[in-house]
Amino acid sequence: MSPDADALSALEPTLARARAAIRSLGQDADESPAWRRDLEVLFGASALRWLLDVRRRPGSGGSHELEVTLGREAESTSLRLVPFGHHERPFAETKRLSLVQRDGGELSDAFGRELESIRHRVQASEATGVADALLARLDARTLPDPDEVRELASLPDLEDPEQRAVSVMLPEYARHYGERPRILERRFAEFTVVSVAFSDAHLSDDGSFFTLPPSLRVDAPSLLYLRRLGFGWNERGVVRQVPLPSHLERVLRGSDLGGFGMRPRIVSLPTMAAFDRRWLASSTHAVLPINLGSRAFYLRHAWRYVPRLTRRPRSVGWLASHFTILAHDLGVHALPVHLLPSSVLLELGRRIRASWAKTRWRALRPPRPLLSFYDTDLHLYARAAWSEVESVSELPAALCQPSRLAQLTAQLESRLREAAAAPAT
Repeated sequence: MSPDADALSALEPTLARARAAIRSLGQDADESPAWRRDLEVLFGASALRWLLDVRRRPGSGGSHELEVTLGREAESTSLRLVPFGHHERPFAETKRLSLVQRDGGELSDAFGRELESIRHRVQASEATGVADALLARLDARTLPDPDEVRELASLPDLEDPEQRAVSVMLPEYARHYGERPRILERRFAEFTVVSVAFSDAHLSDDGSFFTLPPSLRVDAPSLLYLRRLGFGWNERGVVRQVPLPSHLERVLRGSDLGGFGMRPRIVSLPTMAAFDRRWLASSTHAVLPINLGSRAFYLRHAWRYVPRLTRRPRSVGWLASHFTILAHDLGVHALPVHLLPSSVLLELGRRIRASWAKTRWRALRPPRPLLSFYDTDLHLYARAAWSEVESVSELPAALCQPSRLAQLTAQLESRLREAAAAPAT
């Protein structure tokens, strides 16, 4: 299967509709005050984005700073950007300007007021303090949240099968870790989104969870869009908060994004046997099953993870991973592809089902290459697109770029050949 030009052209109206929907969900964010636009003109938006990310990244090497030197005269200002380690060689750039001129043009009044407000908060001789204050104002995470967000004592609707399944898992999680995840509710427009927020102390940092790329972490509309879907992240951009699947789907459908991505579904199971077959079969229909244990499952395995019942260390391998599968599956498998048209995913799934049908009758487990396509290849494909954009609104087009889709389909063909040659298991 290779991308057909007519098929890709037919996607254009869908992609345009997606861009409009994304911008609508993020439109309440105060992205670019006038003084910020002046700084971006002076130094370049990409340099400022990179600098913001490096300054808040723990353990980052090299020297990096934004020097803001305020002159003795009220109208005199000198700004110097000195980040090292950007790309392969250091660079430095100095911009000297007055508060009323910029490269022959007039600076915005807001820019002058911003520098003046900083001048009054720190002494003029403390260039580092001025720089930190300015960078803190630039950081999109510090912008006010326009929505109502509150913490809930419990999930609001235990009659709902999805929430009931999560409510069974939460106390078992607390028995293992000593505390349960937080339940958060966000209200905006006509939507209410309930999310589960996991602690950094309980989730590994080994790449098992999705990390937002640096460019998106300082783009206010993108961050508000993602928050309104129910996602949240720590200071390193690692996704630690995820929405209930039905709430995520409700926002996407209500925002005209229902024809994109995989549909996550929570499944409550007494056993994880035959997991691979169920997972692959659902994935080929653009459905992402998230397997949580039933009450019987936790009764059977309590001796493995409840401290007073076991002498084993608290890290219990696959069972510990099971407790955080909600954050993993929604962050790693649902979020990255949620703006890839479902028609693309369904065509990929059709090809995989056709291949699997040839060996399904003689194998208990699906061929590993077919599982790897969904577990690894599709995620890496989407993550590469995320790393190249500066706004979520650019993602639909980036995910459907013809050359990128050609690489994905070539990878699928390779996996299909591997699966055909794989021994039955």
